[in-house]
Amino acid sequence: MLGITLVLCAGACGDRSDHSAQPVGSDRKASSPVEGGSITYGIESETTGGWCLPSAQLAAGGTEIAQALYDTLTVPNAEGRFVPYLARSINHNQDYSQWTIVLRDGITFHDGEPLNAAAVVQNLDAYRAGPLWGVVFADISDVQPVDNLTVLVTTRVPWVAFPAFLWGAGRVGIAAPAQLDDAATCATNLIGTGPFSLKSWVPNDSLVVTKNTRYWQRDRSGKALPYLDEITFRPEEDTSQRVNGLKGGDLDLIHVTDGQQIAGLRNDAQAGLVNLLESQRDAEVGHTMLNAGKPPFDHRSCRLAVAYATDTEALRESTGAVTQIAAQPFAPKTPGYQRNPGYPSYKPDDAKRFLTQCTSELGVDELRFTLDSTSDPPVQALANAMRDQMSKVGIRLELAPPTAQSRYIDVAVAGQFQAILWRNFPSTDPDTMYPWWHSTAVQPGADATVRNPVNFSSISDPVIDHDLELGRSEPDPARRKLLYQDIGRQFAREAYNLWGWYVDWAFAATPRVNGLQGVDLPNGDHRGLPITSVQPVLGLSVRR
Repeated sequence: MLGITLVLCAGACGDRSDHSAQPVGSDRKASSPVEGGSITYGIESETTGGWCLPSAQLAAGGTEIAQALYDTLTVPNAEGRFVPYLARSINHNQDYSQWTIVLRDGITFHDGEPLNAAAVVQNLDAYRAGPLWGVVFADISDVQPVDNLTVLVTTRVPWVAFPAFLWGAGRVGIAAPAQLDDAATCATNLIGTGPFSLKSWVPNDSLVVTKNTRYWQRDRSGKALPYLDEITFRPEEDTSQRVNGLKGGDLDLIHVTDGQQIAGLRNDAQAGLVNLLESQRDAEVGHTMLNAGKPPFDHRSCRLAVAYATDTEALRESTGAVTQIAAQPFAPKTPGYQRNPGYPSYKPDDAKRFLTQCTSELGVDELRFTLDSTSDPPVQALANAMRDQMSKVGIRLELAPPTAQSRYIDVAVAGQFQAILWRNFPSTDPDTMYPWWHSTAVQPGADATVRNPVNFSSISDPVIDHDLELGRSEPDPARRKLLYQDIGRQFAREAYNLWGWYVDWAFAATPRVNGLQGVDLPNGDHRGLPITSVQPVLGLSVRR
């Protein structure tokens, strides 16, 4: 299940300890990193549209590549607070309606041009004009340079969580003016400030990056970063093939989310055969996204029928998922989470009752819908298990032909699905859910309000809209928490999505690869475990 997690966590998250899994294997015994060497990284999908970041639709593997080539203005530390990264400081005025970004001096893009305020203004303006990011940044009203290294951002409303949106789950990378200036080559002429620069890209085969010898960061001991000379990223959609590639020596590092494969990798790690890093930090939720904007799921009764017909525990067991069941979009220990939001549990009799109401409202003899999914075997197994469950209460679920992961995002963006297996909503700060759930958006470059194109589920709910609007500008953490808990309960009442379970990301490497968790941040803070797929390549090294 592929998600696009454009989103983010807020500086107002507060201190939050990270209790996710720690590295297992020889990585935890590694000596001082050695400079040089190369690795091959197996990722779950290709990004066929390229990396013109303001308009790109990045899959999880695309984000992994983006954070090798580009840096962001902010980054989350281990406690969940957003701290400056390319920025030296970020400060707000009294009511959070203006943000002053001061950049670090002496940083250059891969082409030798300096990072300065003009470049950041150009980047933020490009994001604001983007087809999807324009929705995310719609509440920015103005971006102006103050001096060579200072940018002033003015927002339409007080925006407490704004520093998180400058990270964007690793996707709001700052590109060189030379890349943004040429629309024809922006997706392929990749020029950032990141630890690696582009060497070559053969779509659906490999993308190779080489060490940026002028990179601005050093590790705690003063050694230049990055350590590696080269990384080759190889897309492989089939999870089992990725794991086999690691065990067979064709791949040095992979990422996976399939529970059965992770269970096997845990055994390999205990035996010292691989290094393994797992993270459920601010976890995404694996779920079935229902399209509330078209039949049959524009009817609440039909959504509740399939919700009550779904035995989530049985689905989790059949797929080997290794994390806890989710009944809401927010992960434990994050703002908005609550023990029991009231989401429907498996009750076949209630499913049949709502099914009768659903078919009556639709004027049909049976409830029939199509489920979209990818071709990855574990995903197909889940889709088939869901079909079997629906049939037990008289619902006909039909499986659409599997879609390649590299094209999966297009299905959601087009909004032509009825139901689709999905993975999204990393529970960092709940304000980051605003672009996904608010019914309307400010049209980029205008003051007109339009249907929100990022709200793939076509949710139009006045309760959710109201709580999102208040939550964006509410500085009091306790009040914000109550607003987002109300959203969780509204999702349960309306069954806009069929919640599944929290996603466990695992990063497995051969024993010679170390540094899976990355190095400390420039301000000295610990980085913490990865959020979703954003595993930092900056600290990777190999024993030679």
